[in-house]
Amino acid sequence: MIFELSAEERTRLGSPASKKFRQSGAVPGIVYGAGKKNDHILLNHIELAKHMRHQSFYASLITLVIGKKKQTVLLKDYQLHPFKAQIYHIDFKRVNENEDLIVSVPLEFINAETCDGVKIDGGMVNYVMNSLEVQCLPKYLPSKLVVDLQSLRSSHSIVASNIILPKNVKAVCLNKGEDLPIATIVTNAPSEDTATPTAEKTPTPVVPAKNTKNTPKK
Repeated sequence: MIFELSAEERTRLGSPASKKFRQSGAVPGIVYGAGKKNDHILLNHIELAKHMRHQSFYASLITLVIGKKKQTVLLKDYQLHPFKAQIYHIDFKRVNENEDLIVSVPLEFINAETCDGVKIDGGMVNYVMNSLEVQCLPKYLPSKLVVDLQSLRSSHSIVASNIILPKNVKAVCLNKGEDLPIATIVTNAPSEDTATPTAEKTPTPVVPAKNTKNTPKK
């Protein structure tokens, strides 16, 4: 998915100015990196919020249009109001097309409800990670990574090396020699009644009446 955002230059800086911008429906932001000076910008809150509803927005290349100037950026950080549905501030980093990126790419899990560990073993999926850090050139950056859970069984895990990565994309953890768990199947511990039959449910052994009181419990 291709994302494009329109922005305008922000000439007034500081908290009082930012407060007025927010009241007018704008989001203050900054663009930095690639050896260039920072650009202070304003974005339309409605347009930005619409893009941020897409999970892929957080790991995709974004075309940022400031006036007549276009630049390719990545979302690096954002702040939300503590209790209002309002984006307070947003940071973008310029992308150098010839330099590797390290980005946390969202994971999309499929076949969770029908996987063997759920249907056969009666367990449930435990999601250990919801994104995976990858390293690649910008042109190879995937917007998401699909994780197929169909063959996952109880007491087994899907790990980073099980994920099929696009060409020229590497998992950062594998580069470090760490094959991190992504998802597992967990089962509830058996109840006491299921695990160990109680005395009432255990057949009483036949013994002479005179020895009944001294018979040890099973």
